[in-house]
Amino acid sequence: MKSPYFRFIEIDKELVQKFLNKFPEFAQYINVDVPFYVRIYRKPYSGLIHTIIGQDENSQTVNDQWIQFHNYVRRVGPKKIASLDNNILVSIVGEVKAKLIRDITSDVMNNKLNLDLMSQCTEDWIIKTLSKYKGLSLNTIKTFMLFCCFKQNILCDEDEDFKIGLKIFLHKEKITSQDINHIKIKYKDYLTLFSLCMWKIRNERQG
Repeated sequence: MKSPYFRFIEIDKELVQKFLNKFPEFAQYINVDVPFYVRIYRKPYSGLIHTIIGQDENSQTVNDQWIQFHNYVRRVGPKKIASLDNNILVSIVGEVKAKLIRDITSDVMNNKLNLDLMSQCTEDWIIKTLSKYKGLSLNTIKTFMLFCCFKQNILCDEDEDFKIGLKIFLHKEKITSQDINHIKIKYKDYLTLFSLCMWKIRNERQG
């Protein structure tokens, strides 16, 4: 069944091949003949709400809470969330995330925050704008920029699944700041694809 919130896209094969030509160390993890699919958000508001729900949570918890959201509002949108009883919202995501969702929803409805224009803004501007919301982590903002704004040079190095994939990729038990700095330099301009590869490695090698 088609989801109103998510869709899958295939990363351009020419881009993947260019990446492999430049960084052959990924050849054991990526087969250019096999489609490389990525799940993205259809709309920025529901995408941001989903990333907030996912902040510091495992995938099963995120899925369960998203289903609860959907059961109450039927359609995740600003007006629906704004009309949702606060006690119900808190019961689903907790007080901190509930307030965060309320604040963002209020600003969206009052035209103080235009999420639809985010993809046209610079990464620094998006980070500066969203960082004003207390409780919204940098990792969540980066995830939003990657899967909602489609920014091409995002390194999600604070994400736990990313870290697991990176440990597998580097054959290391512990990732250091030097490792991250080296990645930022070596894979500059390809950091989004690098991040996607880390999640791919994590999912395929650990299930």
